[in-house]
Amino acid sequence: MALEGTVAVVTGGGSGIGEAICLRLARDGARVGVLDLNEEAARLTAELAGGGLAVRADVSDSGQVDAALAQIEAELGPVGIWVNNAGIAGSPEWADPVSERTLVQLGEAASGSISTPLEATVTMSDQEWRRMLAVHLDGTFYGTRAAARSMAARGGGATVNIASICGIEG
Repeated sequence: MALEGTVAVVTGGGSGIGEAICLRLARDGARVGVLDLNEEAARLTAELAGGGLAVRADVSDSGQVDAALAQIEAELGPVGIWVNNAGIAGSPEWADPVSERTLVQLGEAASGSISTPLEATVTMSDQEWRRMLAVHLDGTFYGTRAAARSMAARGGGATVNIASICGIEG
């Protein structure tokens, strides 16, 4: 219970890695604010986290991030941990990890000889690209900025940024 009394916020906390982070923080004693576009998923994670708070928020909108932080602090208390975890994969057509194209590309990558173009790059529209940038870059900045403004008044806190393997290799 090392985090007893700490309020932690996890963006994209309604599923996947974000959900797991929420549950671990709760297990370690934190009160968890779960931000997600999918309010029902956020609500379920908050319940599983022992009564955290679910807030629907689009991290690519600074106003929604600021409002979510204000709501969480009003209901749970001052935030001491902010985890920027929200992310999107883009088009479901190329994001499916078991699609035939993805399996061919993974096999080629493992063999060291890639000849099939990466579908994510070749078929991604400008609109999908802008949305990914808005969620991944703007969302991380907006969350960090909101948390820093709040934490600075109390002299500290922790911000954690999660990145995809795609941030390391293409």
